[in-house]
Amino acid sequence: MGIEKDFLDYRIQPHIFIGINFYYTKYSGVYNSYNTSPWGWAPESKFNIKTLGIGLLINPGIRLKINDKISMILESSLGINNNIKTYKKDYISLEKLELKINPIETLVINYRFDLK
Repeated sequence: MGIEKDFLDYRIQPHIFIGINFYYTKYSGVYNSYNTSPWGWAPESKFNIKTLGIGLLINPGIRLKINDKISMILESSLGINNNIKTYKKDYISLEKLELKINPIETLVINYRFDLK
C-alpha cells in the first residue's frame, strides 16, 4: 500500500511511488560449508527458514509518452526491509535489515483504449 505522485505533464513525465509492504518469505534448500578439517568441504545440510517482515518501498520512474495512446514506463526500486520474526531450523542466520536495489524493475509499454 502506498502513494504515487506524477511530476510535470510533458512528453517525459517523472513519477515516484512510496509504499509500505508486509511480507512473508520462505527459504529452503541445501548448503555446503567449508571447514578447516582435512576433508575440506562438509557434507550437505538442509535448511528451512521463514521470515515475517515490514518494509519501505521507493519506486522512482519515468513515463515517455510516444503519442496520445501509447506510452512507455521504466521504473527502478529501492526496498528497505526489516525482518521482524525469523523461524529457523538450523544455525543459518539472516540479516535483520535488508536493502534491495533493482535498477530496472519494470519496463512497460502501455496502450490506452478510449471506451465510449
